[in-house]
Amino acid sequence: MKLEKEHQQQLQTMEEENEKLCLAAQQMRLSILNRSDRQDEEKSLEYVEEFVRENAVELLDPLDSRQRAEELLGSRRRLLSELETQIQISNASTYIALNGPETGLYAS
Repeated sequence: MKLEKEHQQQLQTMEEENEKLCLAAQQMRLSILNRSDRQDEEKSLEYVEEFVRENAVELLDPLDSRQRAEELLGSRRRLLSELETQIQISNASTYIALNGPETGLYAS
C-alpha cells in the first residue's frame, strides 16, 4: 500500500538524520575532551546532550497514517471476503439452460 510505503520511507529518513546528528555530537564530544581546558568539560558535555535533544528528528503524523493504513487494509480484506462469499453463493445457484427456455430442461 502506498501510504504504508511512504510511512516507512519517512521512518528511514528520520533514522538516517538522527544517525548523522549522533555522529556530529560524537565529534563535538571528542573535540571537547581533547581541549586542554577541562574546567568546563562537564558543562560543555551537557550542552552537547542538549544539542542532541533539541535537534533530534521526530516523525509527526497528525493524520495518524499508519493506523489509517491498517484500518483500510482490514476493510479491504473484509470486503474481498464478502465478495468472494457472494460470488460463491451466486455461482452455486446459477441455472444453465441446456436447450433453451422452451424445452424446460435445466441443470444447476
